[in-house]
Amino acid sequence: MSFDQRATHSDHLVALIVAAGFSYRFGSADKRSAKLDKHQTLLAASYASAARFFTNCRVLIRDDDDIRALGLAPETPVCRTQHARQGQGASMADGFKALLTDDALANVQSAAVWLGDIPHITPNTLTQLSCKANADNIIRPIWADQIGHPVFFGRRFWPELAELHGDKGAAKIIKHYHATYQTIAVEDSGVCRDIDIQDDFKSLQLQLASTRGTRYANLHRDD
Repeated sequence: MSFDQRATHSDHLVALIVAAGFSYRFGSADKRSAKLDKHQTLLAASYASAARFFTNCRVLIRDDDDIRALGLAPETPVCRTQHARQGQGASMADGFKALLTDDALANVQSAAVWLGDIPHITPNTLTQLSCKANADNIIRPIWADQIGHPVFFGRRFWPELAELHGDKGAAKIIKHYHATYQTIAVEDSGVCRDIDIQDDFKSLQLQLASTRGTRYANLHRDD
């Protein structure tokens, strides 16, 4: 599938970047606004990774969040939840309520639930997953026997996702509709590399710095 074909296919998908949690394991700092480098926060990097592939993206944040403080541009499409302290399920329900009432998404067939602390997933992986996603199934990546994100939920399941509550998330939806659930093996550790604690974040910073150093050296090898 070429880049143009991939972009066309993504018109029928939406990425819901879930970023309303409090991330207590990360410490007192707001993980979402932690700077990966001088220019980009963790949440902004996660959003940018999704936006490179998906035509439609929505960032789920808390009702009192300042999107600039999170490192997002003012025009970033967001939906807000008033129920973040009630748990991930309650927040996600507000996200899916917003998707269901968004006229711009009337033709969208599947929503990729993307965590706000997973900044690097390759386009090839997203192509592999999105090609399997439709309105009636649930698709999830698996790497090295570990389940990952994003999880694609067909539009058929959105009304029930909009009724979630508490901190249970979508696990009960997957369990109830197990016959429609499919895991896809991918060669991309990024689907499992969420940032939970400070050490995770520092490791990612070092990896990015090393990658940039290698790219710089390659560019100037023949200078």
